[in-house]
Amino acid sequence: MKVIKSKTDQKTIENDLGIQIQKDSVYALIENGFPPINDCINIVFESYNKQEVRLLLSKAGYFKKSNNHILGKKGEELELIHLKDIRYFEGINNDTYIHTKGNEYSTKLKLYELEEMYKSKLFIRISKSYIVSLHHISKIKPTFNGKLTLELNNGIQLEVTRHYIKEFRYILGM
Repeated sequence: MKVIKSKTDQKTIENDLGIQIQKDSVYALIENGFPPINDCINIVFESYNKQEVRLLLSKAGYFKKSNNHILGKKGEELELIHLKDIRYFEGINNDTYIHTKGNEYSTKLKLYELEEMYKSKLFIRISKSYIVSLHHISKIKPTFNGKLTLELNNGIQLEVTRHYIKEFRYILGM
């Protein structure tokens, strides 16, 4: 976001929405009544409402360009999830789930799409069903059958299968 113009405190908006001011951004977030910013995509909102402004940003393509967020569904609500909060992605049958601290969300994206989108963000495929965040691994335990068991910082244990173990070891320098 290049500029935020609102009656609401700028830091509050940045923290609520997980956005940062960047001089090279093409987006400006403007509350109605403030003048538009030249040479920017002006996203205009009435009065500050976190959910409504998130939806406007999403429709304008802001979050697709930042690639630091993903949209997850919990019940009937959509929620913007920061990548740093994601522990792992799980694929079960044709459904894909996002696991964070204490929450589970669904997404329309497939595991192979998530793997491609976020491999440069320290997410790694460990099996046909899981992609894990390297930031949330607390222990790595070898097993007798040549696999590895990962313990995440929330106590969840996931297995690195033989098919994915070589790349996993390479990325971690093992």
